[in-house]
Amino acid sequence: MYSFSTDEASRDVMITGTGLCTPLGLSGSQTWTALTEGRTAARGITTAELQHWEQLEQLTGFAPAGCPVDHSSVKRHLFERPPLPGSPQIPDHWMLEPTLAMTTVALHDACDHAQLNVAQVQAAKAGVCIGSSKGSLRAAEHWYSARRLDANNRRLQTTGPHAISGFPLLTDNAAKLTARLLQIQGPVQVPVAACASGLLAILQAARLISSGVCDLCVAGAADASLRPEILASFHRLGVTSRSRPAETACKPFDQHRDGFLIGEGAGILILESRRHAQARGARPLCQIVAGTWASDPTGMTQVDESGNTIARLLQEGTRLCGQVPDVIGFHGTGTSSNDLAEARGVIQTAPAAICYATKGATGHLLGASGAVEAGLQAIAIQKRLIPGTRNHEAADPAFQEIRVTGGCVAAPHDALWARLSLGFGGHAGAAFFRPVR
Repeated sequence: MYSFSTDEASRDVMITGTGLCTPLGLSGSQTWTALTEGRTAARGITTAELQHWEQLEQLTGFAPAGCPVDHSSVKRHLFERPPLPGSPQIPDHWMLEPTLAMTTVALHDACDHAQLNVAQVQAAKAGVCIGSSKGSLRAAEHWYSARRLDANNRRLQTTGPHAISGFPLLTDNAAKLTARLLQIQGPVQVPVAACASGLLAILQAARLISSGVCDLCVAGAADASLRPEILASFHRLGVTSRSRPAETACKPFDQHRDGFLIGEGAGILILESRRHAQARGARPLCQIVAGTWASDPTGMTQVDESGNTIARLLQEGTRLCGQVPDVIGFHGTGTSSNDLAEARGVIQTAPAAICYATKGATGHLLGASGAVEAGLQAIAIQKRLIPGTRNHEAADPAFQEIRVTGGCVAAPHDALWARLSLGFGGHAGAAFFRPVR
């Protein structure tokens, strides 16, 4: 539990840039525009987009749907845009790996937004905190296929992207790539906390800045989990929606909710101390004032439906900030237990807060969700506009006491914003933001 506001205001933690690569768009501005216009990235997935279609069709009640990123546009962006000035050349075959490709697009966007160049990063005490919920699934699939043997114990030939077969399958690839692109020699951290990975990465980066270890940190997460093994396992767990059409399937906090759709993406934020941002003339979007995290021991995939874990996070944040949150960005998966737990936690601590959730529009980006949602929240704070909650039409009678947005609404002046993030295994975190003063 950390307060990032100290007596020495020069060490206040500011967000000076956000970069997004999401199913709604390949930048923060594109994603924000689509979100506030009420669009959704949800759609059916075709046989050409997904391997092992025959096995998936055997799952009872399974109808492939999700929120994919436009990878052809990602590839075009990477090969047509000049690299960041001062960055080393990255092998082209690295960009065949979706997690790294999306991270690079988001990093370009974040640096552009923050008006940050490699020389400025090299001159600073800089670090990286980029997490994920897993390594490269695509590379793992290819690695496994390339090592299968036929009946005569001869290795089978594969037609996939051969350059990926020797690529490391580790979860820290996006963090290492970012450090290499920006020539960062400071600490590199890789939080792995399931679907809370992105938000916890941002909080770890804020701690590095607040404590004086770094003046600047690149933080966020990336995840490319729209793969057959993930779709099948989450379907069996009963957490993905079986409603159709896909566009209205994910209904956070709606009485007819039955789960989420899986998406993919990356979110990268540039965090700086107030002193460092002022010295280079940066214009911050908002300030990170506190962060709290906890463990929910209910079960590997269960959440405490009493709301006590969420209440504890919000109560600790209220104590650190000296104020009850005015706006709360929910994790909002659209599952029965998650939404119930979050709603009950808010009813206990901040019933007057205006709440919203974005997964009805973006899908659940799993390990990247907390970073992408924090990036959208930073933009929302700067614009003083609370996003709407896509597909939220009929409030659940179990928690009508909370205020969940339908469309966009204006934010209260000088509001305290909270962002919640939860993950399988009991990971739970909350970050607290203010407009720049």
